[in-house]
Amino acid sequence: MKRFVLVLIAVVLVVAVAASIPVYSLLASRWVTSAVFTRVKNSHYEEASAQLCDPDATPEAQRLMAWLQEQYGSYILSGQYVDPYMDYDQPQFKDAQGNVDIRLSNELGVLQEINGGKLPVVVGLDFTGVEYPEQWQDWVTQLALQWNELGGVVTFCWHWLVPSDINRDPAEWRRWGDDSWSTMNVKDTNFDLKAALADKSGVGYQWLMQSIDNVAAQLLVLQEAGVPVLWRPLHEAAGGWFWWGEDKDAYLELYRLLHDKLTNEYGLHNLIWLWNAQDNDWYPGDEYVDILADDPYPPGNKAWLHYVDSSRTVRFKYTHQANPAKMVAMSEDANLPSLNRMWRKNTKWLFFCTWDREVILKPDLDNPPYGLLREYLDDYNSEKLLRAVYNDPRVLTLEQSQWR
Repeated sequence: MKRFVLVLIAVVLVVAVAASIPVYSLLASRWVTSAVFTRVKNSHYEEASAQLCDPDATPEAQRLMAWLQEQYGSYILSGQYVDPYMDYDQPQFKDAQGNVDIRLSNELGVLQEINGGKLPVVVGLDFTGVEYPEQWQDWVTQLALQWNELGGVVTFCWHWLVPSDINRDPAEWRRWGDDSWSTMNVKDTNFDLKAALADKSGVGYQWLMQSIDNVAAQLLVLQEAGVPVLWRPLHEAAGGWFWWGEDKDAYLELYRLLHDKLTNEYGLHNLIWLWNAQDNDWYPGDEYVDILADDPYPPGNKAWLHYVDSSRTVRFKYTHQANPAKMVAMSEDANLPSLNRMWRKNTKWLFFCTWDREVILKPDLDNPPYGLLREYLDDYNSEKLLRAVYNDPRVLTLEQSQWR
């Protein structure tokens, strides 16, 4: 009885805190009624589908998907995002021959130092800025090519930029720097997705098409090199903080449009589609999704709430309900999940992928506000915990990656 009371109090606390955050207030009642008190069946892990929604998927994409399904439920793949904003032309990121080396990135550098050389299986990269090819260096594409060559798995998100003022002359739009800079945050732009989709001759729709063309060019480079991509576009939509999350119907239209154009118009068949809207009502349909994904940050970034549900059990079960026949991945995280609790609760994420920069690196106080050092920041995960996770037999690291 005492244990039941404590559990009930914990649930009430989570919901009470969550209720003050828009996305979590939206989901809180569903979590309590449909996720907290359900259990994932053991059969889920064996029966989760390895079938890709693209019938013309490349052999590499099919092979990676099949390998992921083989690991699912027995192991969790380690993952780490790498900062896309660094100037990888600097010598500290290059090997003795002067070639960029992803292992010398700040994030992977500190992981190797702490973990005795061990590196994650999954590396996360971000196409932010690809909308402005003249102001963007394709370091992330090069890093993805190298990580694949090393035997790792590549996942990409896309912080899709739009002009802060869509009404200004397009010649004045810039990626960064002045009052006509671009943004992905809904509060910083007057870009209206619903209006843009409704007017195919308008500047907003043309911006969407141009952006898709630019990202497709980079993804084609990867396809031609035989690199499959865990592709996670339009992420965290239901949170409402990105411009693609203002309206559910507009999001669904854009997601399906993006899928159709990349697959059928650009002929990209190396993509494994991760759906990551954070709300099952925003599910676009089985024919557009290969893997379910969630970014289970604590509500309002209240880190102490991580310990209430340290394996993110409730978030796993809620996401799983979008389609119980698909695998579930932790596409972003800050606090590493509790493996023991994950196994005890039978909510075994396919992989975790810790976010980059300020989640794992100390700030460079001589270079504010965005400077970072190649020194580990233990605000989210202690060095002891990091070593324990990367050395746990249930966690796969790069040297154990055999999908190729």
